[in-house]
Amino acid sequence: MHNYLDDWLIPETSQTACLVGVEFVIDMILRLGFIPNCVKSELVPTQVFSYLGVVFNLVEASVLPTDSRLHNFMMLAQRLLVEQSASVCTLHVLIGHLESLAAMNVRFRQFKRPLQWHLSRVWDGLSWDLVIPLGPWFILPIQKCLVDKWMWTPSERSCHINLLEMEAVHRACLHFRTVIRHRRILLRLDNTSVEILEWCDDWGVVLSAKHIPSSVDVLADSLSHRSPVQTEWMLHRTVDYRVLQLWGSPQLDMFATRLNSQLSVFVSPVTDPLALEYDALSMDWTGLDFYAFHPPVLLGKVLAKIRQQPCRVTLVAPSWAAQAWFPPLLSLLVQEPVRLPLIPDLLNQRLCRTEWHPKPEVFRLHAWWLSGFPSETEAFLNGLQTSSPLRSASLRRGST
Repeated sequence: MHNYLDDWLIPETSQTACLVGVEFVIDMILRLGFIPNCVKSELVPTQVFSYLGVVFNLVEASVLPTDSRLHNFMMLAQRLLVEQSASVCTLHVLIGHLESLAAMNVRFRQFKRPLQWHLSRVWDGLSWDLVIPLGPWFILPIQKCLVDKWMWTPSERSCHINLLEMEAVHRACLHFRTVIRHRRILLRLDNTSVEILEWCDDWGVVLSAKHIPSSVDVLADSLSHRSPVQTEWMLHRTVDYRVLQLWGSPQLDMFATRLNSQLSVFVSPVTDPLALEYDALSMDWTGLDFYAFHPPVLLGKVLAKIRQQPCRVTLVAPSWAAQAWFPPLLSLLVQEPVRLPLIPDLLNQRLCRTEWHPKPEVFRLHAWWLSGFPSETEAFLNGLQTSSPLRSASLRRGST
């Protein structure tokens, strides 16, 4: 349940569960002595609703400002363009509109900056009634904000995703044309058919496209997926917490997204403002101590990089002895592996909704502590020769 002051939102996985939640909240409100406003409330479960000035459409997987919110912003901006002067208080109201809209479209923050910069130069921070003439510093960005096409229209949203990606690239090139002219630009896409070559020839722009498979481009595709993404499973939080406590404290989650990261610092497969970096395999790992749980197909590259750029890794990976990467995995061990518990909810992912892996046992998941420092692996191997053969311990689920 989400609440902001007296606005309550009850998300559930079914209509029945949502109705139960509504009944519980209303009963609690009445018991506390408050009177719910049934006229303004939406008491019937729906997948299209407004909350805090935002329209959530769970059918189309879209988030948009309400019509009234957009109307209020545009009316105020157009009025100020006509009057060409405004009080400091009114300009702050306009900045507030831009900031609230920037939460849904970051480009509004770009239009807000010139206003803040100019206000910092002419306003003493005290006189809220001070009237400021609105020159080019205001008129140009606001006119551009009103003219720019920053959302797909209903007819555009019905187009195929490949067409929308082509149009998005086209609009981006047009917007930054004065900056990218006579430059080489790299596009990271999951659509190899995007070509804007004729326009680029005219402006002296050389495009090179790097294909990102849809299974990797999770942040961009998660809202459009209705089934689990097979590369994005994460461990049960309690199990993962115990894994992270086994051998010290890893500094970051090397292969994760904001949707499945187990540590606050993570490296994403795609660009993400919340991530420390993106594309883990292109980073320098030398001297790092990190956690990794990635698709098994990457294990060969990951193990080779650990050896080439010495680091320490708490790795969650299958115990598949027949795989080509298994001997290199064993050669990097510095502690005995720990077998993870076979519990039904061991693997999950949260995209459109929480999904549980139906057969986590097929992975035979273990926690492995690896090191790329030869002295540490040699010390471990020498210890094995004077003790019992390599075996795996078990990690119980426990509690926190």
